[in-house]
Amino acid sequence: MITVKYNIDFKKALKQLEKEKLSDTLNEGVADKFAKNSFKFIQSGKVEPELSDRNPRKIKNKSAKPLFDTGKLARSLKGNSKGISGVSYAKDHLKEDGYKFKGLPVPQRKFITADLPTEKSANNKIYKEFEKKFVKLLSKSIRKR
Repeated sequence: MITVKYNIDFKKALKQLEKEKLSDTLNEGVADKFAKNSFKFIQSGKVEPELSDRNPRKIKNKSAKPLFDTGKLARSLKGNSKGISGVSYAKDHLKEDGYKFKGLPVPQRKFITADLPTEKSANNKIYKEFEKKFVKLLSKSIRKR
């Protein structure tokens, strides 16, 4: 007969996997990085659709970038345990049907890079980094002390 002893406490690991705790841990691990990537994405002018030639900002400045007129929206993006937050009108740009500004239609503009397939390589890098940290956290939490 073989006797096996283990030095593992699964109760601690299960606490890490509770839905709210897991969500907070995930957000703390990735939200700020996605907010910084989203800032760079907006700043680079890659946000689609581009400004139309009839847009007053485009008429005034031919190289105007969507969502980066003053940079206020891009600079407001911050990550925390609740996710990504920003100025109040940031959500308007994410609405599926767009929104109206001073009676003019504004199309939807996705700018959070976690949601963009074109930013897949940057997203994967963030997720892999988080995965390593999370595995270490779980390993540390299941060891008895």
